[in-house]
Amino acid sequence: YDEAISIDPEVWGLWFSKGSALSELEKFEEALECYDEAIILDAWKTRWEAWFCKGQVLSHLGRFEEALECFDEAISIDRTNPDFWTWKSFALEKIGRHEESEQCIVKAKELEENE
Repeated sequence: YDEAISIDPEVWGLWFSKGSALSELEKFEEALECYDEAIILDAWKTRWEAWFCKGQVLSHLGRFEEALECFDEAISIDRTNPDFWTWKSFALEKIGRHEESEQCIVKAKELEENE
């Protein structure tokens, strides 16, 4: 990815893909940097992927407040994805916001039933 990024650093997909590869290798801090670049390149906020994956990485790192912000961004782009609501529920549960967590699980189940 580095060579492709050096040729054209403005390609959203390169940063996102590099972040995903680094995440798979459990190089979470490096993955976060790539997802941040992808988010910057998506100035119109039309792509939820980097927000969602960044939230997952932050969850793996135990940074649930930050993860929650990312899941909220993903939801603001696409409210119909049950995975967003499930991961948001997980983050809320981890920070002790149990009632809100339960509401997110209910929302995720509703969306899954409508798929």
